[in-house]
Amino acid sequence: MPFAAGISSLFAARLLELQVILMVVTLGFFGLGTAADVTTWAALCAGLLVSVAALYNSGRMVGWVLGALWGAQPPGALARLANELDTLRLPGRFAAAFFWAFFTYGSSFAANALLLAALGVALPPGALVAIISLGMFATAFPFNISGFGMVEWSLSVGLVYLAGLGTGEAAALALFVNGFQQVCAFVSGFMGWLALHARPAPIQRLES
Repeated sequence: MPFAAGISSLFAARLLELQVILMVVTLGFFGLGTAADVTTWAALCAGLLVSVAALYNSGRMVGWVLGALWGAQPPGALARLANELDTLRLPGRFAAAFFWAFFTYGSSFAANALLLAALGVALPPGALVAIISLGMFATAFPFNISGFGMVEWSLSVGLVYLAGLGTGEAAALALFVNGFQQVCAFVSGFMGWLALHARPAPIQRLES
């Protein structure tokens, strides 16, 4: 794939994941027992709709910014990035991307919930959603190295303030949860790399 396509794909995927996490973590905080009136729910729904619309039109918005800064001749790489992001405005692609973003969130949430349960951390659903989503929020930003530091800090804060654990216990649990997932990611990624290199090399046709 071209470099610009890869970069725009990464940004689009991370933006979609952030969108999903913000939606779910907000519902999780409301599930903690905080009373929310009609105005609060209306503001929440309006904010989510605006953010989805902004994401849907992210390519066009980036194009406007580039046009304002560079006129009709923005740098080629940035122009290609805007064009790639603009493909999100294809309804089928946008719907499929949102589906896989929810699928990614659900898979990560299940893994974190199973690890916390195995470690003896029993939490009500609202607190569980809020704590895990806080940890996942750090990994959704583009160009971070597996969320090291931010994930542990986010999980620790959630476990201390929402689950009532001590600082040391929360930090140890957060380190274990993220460390275990990094080991699994390394092992599975290395297996995939071996599988790719075990396949026969494609036959390249000679150009006359």
